[in-house]
Amino acid sequence: MTLPTIPSILNHEAVCAEIEQWVGPRQIYPISFSIPEQLILNEPPEKKQSVGEGISRSRQKYRFGPCEQQAYYKDYQRAYFGLTYKKGGWDCMRHLEIMANGTLPFFPGIEDCPRFTMAHYPKALIQKIYNDYASAVTIDDYNLSLDPMLARGPMEHYCQTVREILDHTLKNLTTVAMAQYVLDKAGHSQAKNVLYISGARKPDYLCDMLFHGIRSLLGGGCVDVEKIWWMYHNTSAEKVGQLYGHGFTYSRHLPDLDINRNSIKQRIAKHEFDLVVFGSVHRCHELLPHVRRYYERDEVVLVDGEDHCRLVGYHRPKRSWLTARKLPRGEILKQGIYFKREIDHATLISHRQA
Repeated sequence: MTLPTIPSILNHEAVCAEIEQWVGPRQIYPISFSIPEQLILNEPPEKKQSVGEGISRSRQKYRFGPCEQQAYYKDYQRAYFGLTYKKGGWDCMRHLEIMANGTLPFFPGIEDCPRFTMAHYPKALIQKIYNDYASAVTIDDYNLSLDPMLARGPMEHYCQTVREILDHTLKNLTTVAMAQYVLDKAGHSQAKNVLYISGARKPDYLCDMLFHGIRSLLGGGCVDVEKIWWMYHNTSAEKVGQLYGHGFTYSRHLPDLDINRNSIKQRIAKHEFDLVVFGSVHRCHELLPHVRRYYERDEVVLVDGEDHCRLVGYHRPKRSWLTARKLPRGEILKQGIYFKREIDHATLISHRQA
């Protein structure tokens, strides 16, 4: 049986061009999770085991506990493959952790990923990896085992594929690369001052990693309205260890700069910032009506990192009736340039009809 394939030329720029044909420029674009560049290896590491063991097995707990991030990474580095798959959404931080640690992602079902989702990933290469090695890999529930013949097989080909994965990750999936992509698509490539609104109530991979990228680009020019405390070096590992995923990968990578977070509404009214970014628009849009009073639509970026694909017909996230009246779903789309993590044709149809 021949598996359906993903076109090899379907990179994120091609996806963006196709979306613009549907809905016009600077309307809606795909966005993906990203990872700090310092966590990405430069060369394939030595392999000693068939598969990384750090993932959850069914409903069991993760093998690695708080403060064991490096052990978690080392486990992947020693493995030929990391088993990954669609979870709540197609895009998953595990994909990046596997690729960044010089391991090939083994991703059953990748061929079913919507055309416009995971646009920044090398989806054609990930599917080729699955096709090339499917006969050598056995999956039993959440456990994966590897035919030992692979270790004596064409290691040159394997290492070259790892290098391609690492190269693509470095070029397209770092937090800085994602942040620059968002600024470029929004028409603000040279922005110096960005107001970043997140809510900072709990970790959010897309929101937090985009903030990391913009702060890395602009330094103190990126103001996080609500201090995202888990992102900073001076937060203890024990404290972030109590957060989702023990804080692995997304936390404690930024210096704690002296940021002025005072009088934000007044500074918005004075148009102090070149661009306003809502890092998780469904969770932190209370300031959006005020922002739109002083900022044009193309000076506002709305980021939607939710798992659901469609913008209509879903029941999450829950919002109060008062907020829903102020900002009905269709109206949110009209308030800024929209970047959506899980996106399919139905999303674009919804956008055209909004």
